[in-house]
Amino acid sequence: MAGSLETIKPLDLMQLFCGANKSGVLILIRENERGEIHLNKGEIYDAEVRGKDSLPPPEEAAVNAPTQELILAAAQRTDEAS
Repeated sequence: MAGSLETIKPLDLMQLFCGANKSGVLILIRENERGEIHLNKGEIYDAEVRGKDSLPPPEEAAVNAPTQELILAAAQRTDEAS
């Protein structure tokens, strides 16, 4: 799947992929930045951002939080930013 994020938010995509138990990599590109979110059967197991403002990745980059918890935290941050 490929397309512009003008019509759907990344958070909505994550909810869709996680709810459908999808596996794969969601790649988000903006100017000189590239983000990757790795999924296995609807669970996020790794994520990385590379680009102009990215920090070096830690040695252990695996995600250690439940996916629904991450989605809820992202939704809360989005609400607070609005």
